[in-house]
Order: sequence, then structure tokens, then C-alpha cells
Amino acid sequence: MGKIGKAVITAAGRGSRLLPFTKGMPKEMLPCCARTRDGRLILKPVINAIYESLYEHGCRKFCFVVGRSKRPIEYHFRVDGSDNSTNGDLRGFQDRVRSSRITYVQQPSPRGFGDAVLRAKAFAGQDAFLLHAGDDMVLSPHNSHIQRLENAFLSNGADVALLVDSVADPGQYGIIEGKSMGGGLFRVEHLEEKPKRPKTNLAVVATYILKPSIFRMLEGAMPDHNGEIQLTDAIKTAVARGKCVAVKLEAGEKRVDVGTPEGYVACIRDTFEDSMNGSGGDYRA
Repeated sequence: MGKIGKAVITAAGRGSRLLPFTKGMPKEMLPCCARTRDGRLILKPVINAIYESLYEHGCRKFCFVVGRSKRPIEYHFRVDGSDNSTNGDLRGFQDRVRSSRITYVQQPSPRGFGDAVLRAKAFAGQDAFLLHAGDDMVLSPHNSHIQRLENAFLSNGADVALLVDSVADPGQYGIIEGKSMGGGLFRVEHLEEKPKRPKTNLAVVATYILKPSIFRMLEGAMPDHNGEIQLTDAIKTAVARGKCVAVKLEAGEKRVDVGTPEGYVACIRDTFEDSMNGSGGDYRA
């Protein structure tokens, strides 16, 4: 079981690239494939899979940062006395929800990923926490990427630990430069969002462990040209202090981003293949 017990899952974006579906349903509720312990193929919302992966790691306190149109997420995670389904997969999910402490905070307007994280300040308090975007999954056998991320965070005295992956088009992502520490671990020395001349192809995956000092950095961050607060700008403070480490996804692990139609089609394909090959048990994220 992991030592980081709190998790923040952001799900406040409008999902404009997935209209008209997202007019009435959050993109985080799009279904992905999963496999039960007895080998059956089932569908579950992406945010459900992400929650279960963090639960299996050991998190029991969750904060969902939601927008005004995210009521289906709250309904999905609501369990009351009438929920006594005989479906074993649903009952197992409900049991996990009952043993979790789930809170919701609103991001009334889309003011950036950093602003969404800042909304969780009261929830985090003085504790380090896992941060996971609600539309960005990692397919990983037994969710080992989360344990490696936590190990890197704790063993290096970091303020920020983040996941990275090699990409073919680095100009479309936040890109790190850093010193290799061996074993897929890097001391981050530079971080840039969508660089015009990227010097590496190591792109940030939206899974982090953060100390609560990130909130002070976010409060001091200036809005970008779109009026949004970006988490990347706050993390740069930790980078400058040598307190940011990155963990590279391993062979056999795959990032799945459901933020675009193309990404979601790939999500269905990849989660189906991952579920059928039996490489990672029944919890997928």
C-alpha cells in the first residue's frame, strides 16, 4: 500500500473538442474497457478506472474538482442505502466508494489546470497528495507507475514528482529536460509547455505527486495569454530549486488521453487490448 493517502482528480474542463457528446455528459464519463477477475469484459467510465487505480494504491481520501456541468460524476460516485445491486462488479465499486471519503469542489469557470488544482488547497491541507487528470489514463500492469512515482518522490525529497513518456510530436506537450539518475528517473532541470524547438521528447503525463507548497506557487503564478493559471508555471519554481523529479513510463505501459475524438478511439482500442491480454488485473488507469 502506498504512503500517500490523498488524491485530487480534476474533471472541470468543458471538453469542447468532444462536442456534441460533452454538451450533456462530461468527457471523464466516457466508457473504457476493463476485465473482471473472472475474465469478463466490462465497460466503466474513464474516471471510474482512474479512481480505482488510486484506491488500489492506497488512497482513501479523494477530491474531485468539477465544473458546473459535472453532476453525472457526482451521481456516479454517490452510494446510498438503496444501492444493493447483485452485480458483483458494481457492488465491488460501491464497497470501495463506501470506504472512501470523497469531496467535491467547484471550478466555476475554466481558468486553467493550475486554477483547478488550487481549488483543492483546503482538501490537501498540510499533506502531500496525488494529482491525476480525469481524462488521462496510464495502462500499467498492476499500476506500478504510481508506486514508482511515489518511491521517487519520497526517496529524493522532492516537492514535485511527475510522470513522463517519449512522444513523437514533443511540440504538442509540456517537455522536460533533465539529468538521468538511472532506472528511468530524471532530476528535472527545465520544463517548457509546447516548446517551438524541443530539446527532448520527454512529455509530461498528467499524473503527479505534489507537496502542499505547490499552492503557494500557484497563488503567485501569473495568468497566461488566455487568462488561465497553468500548473507548469508553478512547477517551474520547484524545478529551479532542484526539487522536481520525473519518472519515465516503462515498456509495456501506455498513456491514453481521451481529450480528442482520435484519442478516445485509441482509448477504446488500447483498453480493449489491455483487458484481453490479462497483463494487469482488473483495475485499469
